[in-house]
Amino acid sequence: METASFGAWVRRRRLTLDLTQAELAHRVACAPITVRKIEGDERRPSKVMAERLAEALELDDASRPRFVAAARAVVSPARVTTPAASGLFSSGGALPAPSHRLIGREDEVADVLDRLAVGGGPARLLTVTGPPGVGKTRFAVEVAERVLRKFDVPPVFVDLSVVADPAAVPARIAATVATPAAALVDVTELAAHALGRIPTLLVLDNVEHVLDAADHVGELLARCPDLTVLATSRSPLDLYGEHCFPLAPLRPDDARDLLVERAEAIDPALGPIVAGPDGTALCAALDGLPLAVELAARRLRDRSPAELTAAFETGGDPLGTSARGRSPRQRSVTATLTWSYDLLTPGEQALLDRVGIFAAAFDADLAAALVARSPEGVAPVGSGLDELRRQGLVGAGPVPGAAVTRLGLLAVVRGFARDHLAALGRLASTRSDHAAVVADRVEEVSPGIEAWPERDDIEALAAVEPDALAALDWSFGDGDAPATGRRLAHGMVPLWYFRGQVAALVRWSTVAYERLTAADPAPDRYRSAYYLAVARWSAGDLPGGITAIREAVAGAEAAGDVMWLAESLGIEQLLALSSGDVSAASELTDRCVNAAAAAGTEWLLLAELRGATLARLRGELDAAADHAERARALARSSGTFGQAMACAAVADLDVERGDVAGAIDGYLVAADAFRDIDCEIYTLARVAGVANALVAAERGAADDVAARICGLVDAWSAHLGAPLLPMAAFPHAVARATLEARLGDRFAVLAASGASDPRDVATVRDLAISALAARD
Repeated sequence: METASFGAWVRRRRLTLDLTQAELAHRVACAPITVRKIEGDERRPSKVMAERLAEALELDDASRPRFVAAARAVVSPARVTTPAASGLFSSGGALPAPSHRLIGREDEVADVLDRLAVGGGPARLLTVTGPPGVGKTRFAVEVAERVLRKFDVPPVFVDLSVVADPAAVPARIAATVATPAAALVDVTELAAHALGRIPTLLVLDNVEHVLDAADHVGELLARCPDLTVLATSRSPLDLYGEHCFPLAPLRPDDARDLLVERAEAIDPALGPIVAGPDGTALCAALDGLPLAVELAARRLRDRSPAELTAAFETGGDPLGTSARGRSPRQRSVTATLTWSYDLLTPGEQALLDRVGIFAAAFDADLAAALVARSPEGVAPVGSGLDELRRQGLVGAGPVPGAAVTRLGLLAVVRGFARDHLAALGRLASTRSDHAAVVADRVEEVSPGIEAWPERDDIEALAAVEPDALAALDWSFGDGDAPATGRRLAHGMVPLWYFRGQVAALVRWSTVAYERLTAADPAPDRYRSAYYLAVARWSAGDLPGGITAIREAVAGAEAAGDVMWLAESLGIEQLLALSSGDVSAASELTDRCVNAAAAAGTEWLLLAELRGATLARLRGELDAAADHAERARALARSSGTFGQAMACAAVADLDVERGDVAGAIDGYLVAADAFRDIDCEIYTLARVAGVANALVAAERGAADDVAARICGLVDAWSAHLGAPLLPMAAFPHAVARATLEARLGDRFAVLAASGASDPRDVATVRDLAISALAARD
């Protein structure tokens, strides 16, 4: 996992040690405000202070020099944070950053650490069980943090609360661990390939609603001898060899400490009020459940602890007999949530029910669109959400990639709202409404094929991805709305394709295509075939891609759809080039150019780029240069992506001409541009191009650096969970084979060194400059 800043890393490490800012300041011998400014990235510590911080934060001797360097902005904080995990797993598997320290639980954490196999214990599968609201997720995150710190075993976190269908769990795990896409048809093999490489702790959170997927967990454990699984669930997974760890509510003193801390966060004056007997009595009435305590803390703005205790104890169980069959603690959580629910107006209750359908963070506009589909009896969205936030039932905060404030519900609150919808007989209709409005949002922000993406487009799609995946599960499952599912799948393609999320791209493009019927409109058919071809091409399935794209070409041509014909013909030619079939690519040239001329500038640019590649493969370098120059001229008005593509085409040509320095400069410029717009799979292709150019230099120092960059490319590909794009894969494989022949056993050593380098263009630039400057 990469940490966003040095200050964020210091804060996270401090919380891991259960230190307040004041306590850390005391250890370092500085003022608490200094610690606060360091954590807020408002101040950089001096070297001396950085060394004192390293000691105070109990870093090991190997990590301290890198920590000091990161403090002085010499190396990335990510080099210090999780060196064992660097380059192995997707950032999507990062542990969620705790919003507050864990109170109590020290004995329980130590107990679980002793039991886990990663620490020498007997449990390869340990399931933390307990009632909703007991803090299973926060507890598991704390254990995972300690595993990383104590045993140097990387944790991978998979949130299953956003997965509605047990059948989707294997794909969710595979997508999160971001394995190399060598066998995309088997997501279990995909996940096992990544998780079986080094000792790993896989944290599976919120398993209770997808227990039918437990056999998949057992299969992963069987395939990966060094894998340990830490699961959280209301119920055991019932797998052979499972160790269960029931997590009890907080002890009275710990529950009171939590109440005091959360009350002081709302109003510092509340701390002394709840620190006495009334606060202890309130925690006892709430059974010491962390969620119930936190919700009660928010009520202290309006009522005293004694009033809250009386209201809770005299209210009985608001759900009455509907709670029978549950454990007492489950009834306590239900009672707490129902009590909060009853404080709302009927319109606010209806609003909470509706927004509980969202799988992850959402914004007010999305909530308004959902309510507009069934507005009867629902409070006005703006004021209603404000009240839900005030009541602590909806949280709010900035989310990376979102231009507006994002809202969200705790999983237990979301489950409560959905249970209420089900009781009212409205769950299915609300899920269908949700799928429709999410599809509208996806289509609104997706560039489709009409335009090349900018960073804002990719980030907007990433922000809605959890809900899009939930809507896809529903639309192609019990919702039986394949037309909506296709809208979702097709709209999400730019995110999955340009970020290299090949598993999701292949899965949903395939499902969308397979659910077509003869009654579906012709555009749906040829567009689905097109997206399937793109997915197969990205995964390296060139024959499958050719079959699909020929169907797309035929459909678009029959419909007279100029834009889709140009796009589909271009992909067909690209597939031919990727397959090494120069003859077939040549035969398509006239059709591609004519279709592109009718479609517009972007398609003409792509046609010129393919023409440059075709001429270069034929050895016609002057013709390739002419194509590249025309592409550059067209790119001037086509945005960042088109300009980067044209720049990379010239770099390809420079390699053939022997201009190694020019080629490297072109690849780096293109890589920077692609990274700026979040097109990481294209960034990686240009990084591989740098290695290829260095091999062409035929110099000893250049070979050493090229081997190191090859290792970085491998690690980067594993991080993305995607192979190199086919057009980049072949020349890189040739360059790599040449290097291996030249360097022998040294190649593996150098590549292993490169695999631990930061995944950024600046690193590659520094390496390339050093290679060009060196003398053999």
